[in-house]
Amino acid sequence: MTELGTVPPPAASESDEQALLQRLRNGEDAAFGELFELHAAAVRRLAQSLAADRSEAEDITAETFFRVLQALRRGAGPRDYVRAYLLTVARRVSWE
Repeated sequence: MTELGTVPPPAASESDEQALLQRLRNGEDAAFGELFELHAAAVRRLAQSLAADRSEAEDITAETFFRVLQALRRGAGPRDYVRAYLLTVARRVSWE
């Protein structure tokens, strides 16, 4: 169970994440929701440990996913290790 009392989504396999990233690069908006579901809790936990308050943590989380989506749409962004990439972006956002 997560902190909100819901069951976390199952971990995606590497091939599933590769397919998800390709769908995002191709402009499939629904894939963004799947990416968010898979990794939002981890990004939010890190953001809460870096932020002064819950509101700032939510801002860090939102900005992290926004930046990664923009990078993917440009053809950049993660090729693998998606969660590590997201957490790195979240750390950088928190430093700004």
